[in-house]
Amino acid sequence: MRFSEVQPILAAYSYLQHGLVSAQAAKEGIDTTTLTRLAQRDFLRRIRRGVYILSSVAEDPLTEIRAAWLSTRPAVLADERVN
Repeated sequence: MRFSEVQPILAAYSYLQHGLVSAQAAKEGIDTTTLTRLAQRDFLRRIRRGVYILSSVAEDPLTEIRAAWLSTRPAVLADERVN
């Protein structure tokens, strides 16, 4: 996938999850290799295994807790977990 295709998808997911994205990106065809490359290009920062935050999003005291929570079921959106 091209960056111009990936960026709006990740922005939409991160909007719902305080800037965080994880394996749910695979539902849209964004594989882990692409996430790794985006991290290498400083578009994303890896918070923990399989969980990234957009570089444009500032971390706060709850970022690590949110990332840990997402990593327990990385394919499920945060919104789907609470509803």
